[in-house]
Amino acid sequence: MQLTLLFKQHKTTVLLLVSSLDTFDSIKEKLLGTLKTTGVTEINGQSVPSEPDEVILGVPIDKNDPDRGWVGLDIPGAKDDGAKDRKTKDSILNSTPSGAGCKDGAVFAFRFREKESDGDEMDFDDGKFDVVMPTFEDDDEEPQ
Repeated sequence: MQLTLLFKQHKTTVLLLVSSLDTFDSIKEKLLGTLKTTGVTEINGQSVPSEPDEVILGVPIDKNDPDRGWVGLDIPGAKDDGAKDRKTKDSILNSTPSGAGCKDGAVFAFRFREKESDGDEMDFDDGKFDVVMPTFEDDDEEPQ
């Protein structure tokens, strides 16, 4: 079964058509490939990495209200970065969209690991996902 998944960072949204049985690691590869194919080299000042391991996915705390925030997607078998105290949503999630219970149109946040000057990797912005959700309010309405 094919799913269309939305991946958001800042004001950028990438739609990917993936199999429900693709692993999240292969989906990260497709995400990076799509960004490179479209010529995106940076998002909100962050350079797009070359390795899928440098991409961190997040899921909304409340899928009906993404403005409440995002938590990291804990993928079983993924490289442990030593950040045990960070909030992750691992109780219902698996290594594939099907196992995670994702439906067509599911929304994920993504961010990139940032390298420190000594070469060690660190997570950008202490685990926070920079997602700007569009609003449909008209700011230029005149009072009646």
